[in-house]
Amino acid sequence: MTTDRSAGELAPLARSWSRPPDISVESGSVTSERYSLGQRCYELACKVPVKQPIELVIAASKESPVVNIPLVLKNSGDSEVALELDGKPVPRGKDFRYSHEGTLDGVNLRAWIRLESMKPVRLKLIPK
Repeated sequence: MTTDRSAGELAPLARSWSRPPDISVESGSVTSERYSLGQRCYELACKVPVKQPIELVIAASKESPVVNIPLVLKNSGDSEVALELDGKPVPRGKDFRYSHEGTLDGVNLRAWIRLESMKPVRLKLIPK
């Protein structure tokens, strides 16, 4: 794989993997399990299938930037979701992608959000 970015431009990406910012659950029936270094994603466990909005805060900083947000919501169910970042809607498409993954335990939601930030980010997943 090649890139047109310089080493300095890639440094935040490397820091986002080696020192991922903390994630906290502000509302919703989910618990944060951890940042999975192997999958390079935030893993959350749903207590029940997602029926209410889930609000999360990612505590990005210069030392722990966020470069794209990969999420796995275990046992979320198969509801479609909408996204808000810092209160602004983000349509499903090139900047917000998700799919459902069937497992032996239920259905997981895998989401990817394009974003680079060195300050805290609030995101809300809203079931449709």
